[in-house]
Amino acid sequence: MIDVKNIFRSIVLVDSKISVENEIVEDCEYAYYIYDSYGNVEKHFYTKLNTKMFGMHIVPGIYEVVFFYKFNGKFFDYKQVISIVDKLGEKNLVVARINNFFIGQNNEPVLKRVSKDSLKNYMILKNESKKLGDSYPGKRFYIVVMTLPLCEILESQYLFIAIDSFSKEIYFNVYRVASYICVASFVENLVEECPYTIDQINIDNTLQIKGLSKFNRLCKRAGIKYDLVSMDQFINKSKSLSVIDNLIKDLFKEAALENKQDLVEELITLTNKYNFFEKNVEIGDVTPYQKLEKYFK
Repeated sequence: MIDVKNIFRSIVLVDSKISVENEIVEDCEYAYYIYDSYGNVEKHFYTKLNTKMFGMHIVPGIYEVVFFYKFNGKFFDYKQVISIVDKLGEKNLVVARINNFFIGQNNEPVLKRVSKDSLKNYMILKNESKKLGDSYPGKRFYIVVMTLPLCEILESQYLFIAIDSFSKEIYFNVYRVASYICVASFVENLVEECPYTIDQINIDNTLQIKGLSKFNRLCKRAGIKYDLVSMDQFINKSKSLSVIDNLIKDLFKEAALENKQDLVEELITLTNKYNFFEKNVEIGDVTPYQKLEKYFK
Protein backbone atom coordinates (compact mmCIF):
# COMPACT_ATOMS: atom_id res chain seq x y z
CA MET A 1 0.00 0.00 0.00
CA ILE A 2 1.32 3.47 -0.88
CA ASP A 3 0.05 6.89 0.13
CA VAL A 4 -0.09 8.76 -3.19
CA LYS A 5 -0.83 12.08 -1.47
CA ASN A 6 2.59 12.03 0.19
CA ILE A 7 4.60 11.04 -2.88
CA PHE A 8 6.75 13.92 -4.12
CA ARG A 9 5.80 15.09 -7.62
CA SER A 10 6.97 17.96 -9.79
CA ILE A 11 5.53 19.55 -12.91
CA VAL A 12 7.70 21.95 -14.89
CA LEU A 13 7.72 23.58 -18.30
CA VAL A 14 10.79 22.79 -20.42
CA ASP A 15 11.05 24.29 -23.92
CA SER A 16 7.26 24.72 -24.06
CA LYS A 17 6.69 21.09 -23.07
CA ILE A 18 5.29 19.83 -19.77
CA SER A 19 7.64 17.51 -17.92
CA VAL A 20 6.62 15.51 -14.84
CA GLU A 21 8.65 13.64 -12.26
CA ASN A 22 7.77 11.28 -9.40
CA GLU A 23 9.60 10.31 -6.28
CA ILE A 24 11.10 6.85 -6.85
CA VAL A 25 9.07 4.17 -5.07
CA GLU A 26 10.59 0.70 -5.04
CA ASP A 27 8.67 -1.91 -7.13
CA CYS A 28 6.30 0.78 -8.43
CA GLU A 29 5.34 1.43 -12.06
CA TYR A 30 4.12 4.80 -13.34
CA ALA A 31 1.75 6.05 -16.03
CA TYR A 32 0.87 9.63 -16.99
CA TYR A 33 -2.09 11.32 -18.72
CA ILE A 34 -2.56 14.98 -19.57
CA TYR A 35 -5.81 16.69 -20.62
CA ASP A 36 -6.24 20.19 -22.00
CA SER A 37 -9.41 22.32 -21.74
CA TYR A 38 -10.41 21.44 -25.32
CA GLY A 39 -10.78 17.72 -24.63
CA ASN A 40 -7.42 16.62 -26.05
CA VAL A 41 -5.56 13.93 -24.14
CA GLU A 42 -2.08 12.41 -24.27
CA LYS A 43 -1.48 9.07 -22.54
CA HIS A 44 1.70 7.33 -21.47
CA PHE A 45 1.20 3.84 -20.09
CA TYR A 46 2.92 1.96 -17.26
CA THR A 47 6.71 1.78 -17.18
CA LYS A 48 9.39 1.86 -14.50
CA LEU A 49 10.34 5.41 -15.55
CA ASN A 50 9.57 7.98 -12.87
CA THR A 51 9.82 10.91 -15.33
CA LYS A 52 8.04 11.78 -18.56
CA MET A 53 7.93 14.72 -20.97
CA PHE A 54 4.62 15.19 -22.80
CA GLY A 55 4.64 16.01 -26.50
CA MET A 56 1.38 18.00 -26.40
CA HIS A 57 1.57 21.51 -27.87
CA ILE A 58 1.24 23.87 -24.92
CA VAL A 59 -0.60 27.19 -25.02
CA PRO A 60 -1.85 29.29 -22.10
CA GLY A 61 -4.78 27.52 -20.47
CA ILE A 62 -5.88 24.93 -17.93
CA TYR A 63 -4.48 21.40 -17.94
CA GLU A 64 -5.09 18.33 -15.81
CA VAL A 65 -2.19 15.95 -15.19
CA VAL A 66 -3.03 12.49 -13.85
CA PHE A 67 -0.32 10.40 -12.17
CA PHE A 68 -1.02 6.65 -12.09
CA TYR A 69 0.74 4.14 -9.83
CA LYS A 70 0.84 0.34 -10.02
CA PHE A 71 2.12 -1.20 -6.79
CA ASN A 72 1.83 -4.83 -5.63
CA GLY A 73 -0.94 -5.49 -8.15
CA LYS A 74 -3.00 -2.49 -7.00
CA PHE A 75 -3.66 0.74 -8.85
CA PHE A 76 -3.71 4.31 -7.54
CA ASP A 77 -3.98 7.73 -9.15
CA TYR A 78 -3.49 11.39 -8.28
CA LYS A 79 -4.85 14.35 -10.26
CA GLN A 80 -3.35 17.82 -10.39
CA VAL A 81 -4.88 20.81 -12.20
CA ILE A 82 -2.47 23.49 -13.41
CA SER A 83 -2.47 26.66 -15.49
CA ILE A 84 -0.04 27.69 -18.15
CA VAL A 85 0.10 31.47 -18.10
CA ASP A 86 1.70 34.02 -20.38
CA LYS A 87 4.15 36.19 -18.44
CA LEU A 88 6.05 38.86 -20.34
CA GLY A 89 5.86 36.84 -23.54
CA GLU A 90 7.07 33.59 -21.94
CA LYS A 91 5.02 30.60 -20.84
CA ASN A 92 5.22 29.98 -17.12
CA LEU A 93 3.71 27.20 -15.09
CA VAL A 94 1.46 28.23 -12.22
CA VAL A 95 0.32 25.35 -10.07
CA ALA A 96 -1.11 26.97 -6.97
CA ARG A 97 -3.64 29.29 -8.59
CA ILE A 98 -5.32 27.69 -11.57
CA ASN A 99 -7.48 30.62 -12.60
CA ASN A 100 -4.68 32.99 -13.60
CA PHE A 101 -3.99 32.96 -17.33
CA PHE A 102 -1.85 36.03 -18.05
CA ILE A 103 0.32 37.69 -15.40
CA GLY A 104 2.58 40.73 -15.10
CA GLN A 105 5.98 41.29 -13.56
CA ASN A 106 4.64 41.05 -10.01
CA ASN A 107 2.55 37.95 -10.79
CA GLU A 108 -0.64 40.02 -10.79
CA PRO A 109 -3.33 39.13 -13.36
CA VAL A 110 -3.26 41.34 -16.44
CA LEU A 111 -5.71 41.70 -19.31
CA LYS A 112 -4.61 40.37 -22.66
CA ARG A 113 -5.93 41.51 -26.03
CA VAL A 114 -5.22 40.79 -29.67
CA SER A 115 -1.73 42.02 -30.49
CA LYS A 116 -1.68 45.33 -32.36
CA ASP A 117 1.02 43.84 -34.59
CA SER A 118 -1.61 41.47 -35.99
CA LEU A 119 -3.83 44.41 -37.02
CA LYS A 120 -1.57 45.75 -39.79
CA ASN A 121 -4.18 44.99 -42.47
CA TYR A 122 -7.17 45.95 -40.33
CA MET A 123 -8.40 48.90 -42.43
CA ILE A 124 -8.11 46.88 -45.66
CA LEU A 125 -10.07 44.00 -44.12
CA LYS A 126 -12.61 46.38 -42.60
CA ASN A 127 -13.24 48.17 -45.91
CA GLU A 128 -13.64 44.83 -47.70
CA SER A 129 -16.16 43.72 -45.05
CA LYS A 130 -18.11 46.96 -45.46
CA LYS A 131 -18.28 46.55 -49.25
CA LEU A 132 -19.62 43.01 -48.84
CA GLY A 133 -22.03 44.01 -46.08
CA ASP A 134 -20.28 41.66 -43.66
CA SER A 135 -19.68 42.15 -39.97
CA TYR A 136 -16.24 43.04 -38.63
CA PRO A 137 -14.54 43.78 -35.29
CA GLY A 138 -15.77 47.06 -33.85
CA LYS A 139 -18.77 47.45 -36.15
CA ARG A 140 -21.03 47.61 -33.11
CA PHE A 141 -20.52 47.31 -29.37
CA TYR A 142 -23.34 46.66 -26.92
CA ILE A 143 -22.85 48.19 -23.49
CA VAL A 144 -24.71 46.38 -20.73
CA VAL A 145 -24.92 47.57 -17.13
CA MET A 146 -25.28 44.80 -14.55
CA THR A 147 -26.04 45.25 -10.86
CA LEU A 148 -23.41 43.43 -8.82
CA PRO A 149 -24.42 41.14 -5.94
CA LEU A 150 -24.57 42.96 -2.61
CA CYS A 151 -21.21 42.97 -0.86
CA GLU A 152 -20.62 45.02 2.30
CA ILE A 153 -16.97 45.79 1.61
CA LEU A 154 -17.46 47.03 -1.96
CA GLU A 155 -18.64 50.53 -2.84
CA SER A 156 -18.94 49.73 -6.55
CA GLN A 157 -22.42 48.49 -7.38
CA TYR A 158 -22.50 48.34 -11.17
CA LEU A 159 -20.52 46.35 -13.70
CA PHE A 160 -20.28 47.91 -17.17
CA ILE A 161 -19.67 45.33 -19.91
CA ALA A 162 -18.96 46.13 -23.56
CA ILE A 163 -19.53 43.25 -26.01
CA ASP A 164 -18.23 43.35 -29.58
CA SER A 165 -21.06 42.11 -31.82
CA PHE A 166 -18.60 40.42 -34.21
CA SER A 167 -16.34 38.45 -31.88
CA LYS A 168 -18.30 38.62 -28.58
CA GLU A 169 -15.07 39.84 -26.95
CA ILE A 170 -15.78 41.70 -23.70
CA TYR A 171 -14.42 44.73 -21.85
CA PHE A 172 -15.43 45.79 -18.34
CA ASN A 173 -15.22 48.34 -15.54
CA VAL A 174 -16.99 48.89 -12.22
CA TYR A 175 -18.74 52.06 -11.06
CA ARG A 176 -20.73 53.29 -8.08
CA VAL A 177 -23.63 54.66 -10.13
CA ALA A 178 -25.23 53.88 -13.49
CA SER A 179 -25.21 57.21 -15.33
CA TYR A 180 -23.97 58.58 -18.65
CA ILE A 181 -21.10 60.24 -16.79
CA CYS A 182 -19.87 56.72 -16.03
CA VAL A 183 -20.70 55.60 -19.57
CA ALA A 184 -18.52 58.42 -20.93
CA SER A 185 -15.64 57.34 -18.67
CA PHE A 186 -16.17 53.70 -19.64
CA VAL A 187 -16.21 54.42 -23.39
CA GLU A 188 -13.12 56.61 -23.09
CA ASN A 189 -11.25 53.70 -21.51
CA LEU A 190 -12.76 51.29 -24.04
CA VAL A 191 -11.46 53.34 -26.99
CA GLU A 192 -8.00 53.42 -25.44
CA GLU A 193 -7.90 49.71 -24.60
CA CYS A 194 -9.53 48.24 -27.71
CA PRO A 195 -6.90 47.53 -30.41
CA TYR A 196 -9.37 48.02 -33.28
CA THR A 197 -11.63 51.01 -33.99
CA ILE A 198 -15.22 51.24 -32.77
CA ASP A 199 -17.87 52.47 -35.21
CA GLN A 200 -21.07 52.28 -33.19
CA ILE A 201 -22.28 51.73 -29.63
CA ASN A 202 -25.71 50.63 -28.42
CA ILE A 203 -26.38 51.69 -24.84
CA ASP A 204 -29.32 51.31 -22.46
CA ASN A 205 -31.77 54.23 -22.63
CA THR A 206 -32.91 53.85 -19.01
CA LEU A 207 -29.74 55.15 -17.31
CA GLN A 208 -29.61 58.35 -15.29
CA ILE A 209 -29.66 61.20 -17.82
CA LYS A 210 -26.86 63.06 -16.04
CA GLY A 211 -23.74 63.20 -18.21
CA LEU A 212 -25.41 62.52 -21.56
CA SER A 213 -23.97 65.69 -23.13
CA LYS A 214 -20.47 64.66 -22.02
CA PHE A 215 -21.01 61.21 -23.53
CA ASN A 216 -22.25 62.81 -26.75
CA ARG A 217 -19.13 65.01 -27.03
CA LEU A 218 -16.85 62.05 -26.38
CA CYS A 219 -18.48 59.96 -29.12
CA LYS A 220 -18.24 62.83 -31.62
CA ARG A 221 -14.58 63.33 -30.80
CA ALA A 222 -13.89 59.59 -31.21
CA GLY A 223 -15.96 59.27 -34.40
CA ILE A 224 -18.38 56.84 -32.78
CA LYS A 225 -22.10 56.73 -33.54
CA TYR A 226 -24.38 55.72 -30.71
CA ASP A 227 -27.98 54.69 -30.14
CA LEU A 228 -29.87 54.86 -26.86
CA VAL A 229 -32.07 51.78 -27.00
CA SER A 230 -33.90 49.30 -24.82
CA MET A 231 -31.44 46.52 -24.05
CA ASP A 232 -34.08 44.06 -22.81
CA GLN A 233 -34.24 42.03 -26.02
CA PHE A 234 -30.45 41.82 -26.32
CA ILE A 235 -30.07 40.84 -22.66
CA ASN A 236 -32.77 38.16 -22.88
CA LYS A 237 -31.49 36.61 -26.12
CA SER A 238 -27.71 36.90 -25.70
CA LYS A 239 -26.19 33.51 -24.91
CA SER A 240 -22.84 35.24 -24.40
CA LEU A 241 -24.31 37.43 -21.69
CA SER A 242 -25.82 34.36 -20.03
CA VAL A 243 -22.35 32.78 -19.84
CA ILE A 244 -20.89 36.01 -18.43
CA ASP A 245 -23.66 36.23 -15.84
CA ASN A 246 -22.92 32.67 -14.65
CA LEU A 247 -19.19 33.42 -14.44
CA ILE A 248 -19.91 36.50 -12.32
CA LYS A 249 -22.20 34.53 -9.99
CA ASP A 250 -19.46 31.91 -9.56
CA LEU A 251 -16.93 34.68 -8.87
CA PHE A 252 -18.96 36.10 -5.98
CA LYS A 253 -19.69 32.62 -4.68
CA GLU A 254 -16.07 31.41 -4.65
CA ALA A 255 -13.77 34.45 -4.40
CA ALA A 256 -12.73 36.05 -1.11
CA LEU A 257 -13.16 39.75 -1.88
CA GLU A 258 -11.80 42.26 0.61
CA ASN A 259 -11.65 45.44 -1.49
CA LYS A 260 -12.25 46.86 -4.95
CA GLN A 261 -8.79 45.79 -6.16
CA ASP A 262 -9.62 42.17 -5.36
CA LEU A 263 -12.79 42.52 -7.44
CA VAL A 264 -10.90 44.12 -10.35
CA GLU A 265 -8.29 41.33 -10.35
CA GLU A 266 -10.98 38.65 -10.28
CA LEU A 267 -12.80 40.38 -13.15
CA ILE A 268 -9.54 40.50 -15.13
CA THR A 269 -9.21 36.75 -14.66
CA LEU A 270 -12.87 36.24 -15.60
CA THR A 271 -12.46 38.37 -18.74
CA ASN A 272 -9.35 36.46 -19.85
CA LYS A 273 -11.11 33.16 -19.24
CA TYR A 274 -14.15 34.22 -21.26
CA ASN A 275 -12.23 35.84 -24.14
CA PHE A 276 -9.56 33.16 -24.54
CA PHE A 277 -10.95 29.86 -23.24
CA GLU A 278 -14.77 29.86 -23.37
CA LYS A 279 -16.07 28.49 -26.68
CA ASN A 280 -19.06 30.55 -27.81
CA VAL A 281 -21.97 29.04 -29.74
CA GLU A 282 -22.92 32.47 -31.11
CA ILE A 283 -19.70 32.64 -33.14
CA GLY A 284 -19.36 29.07 -34.36
CA ASP A 285 -18.21 27.34 -31.17
CA VAL A 286 -14.85 29.12 -31.03
CA THR A 287 -13.51 31.56 -28.45
CA PRO A 288 -13.72 35.34 -29.00
CA TYR A 289 -9.93 35.43 -29.35
CA GLN A 290 -9.98 32.67 -31.98
CA LYS A 291 -12.67 34.57 -33.90
CA LEU A 292 -10.53 37.73 -33.94
CA GLU A 293 -7.34 35.81 -34.70
CA LYS A 294 -8.94 34.16 -37.73
CA TYR A 295 -10.27 37.50 -39.04
CA PHE A 296 -6.90 39.24 -38.85
CA LYS A 297 -4.88 36.42 -40.42
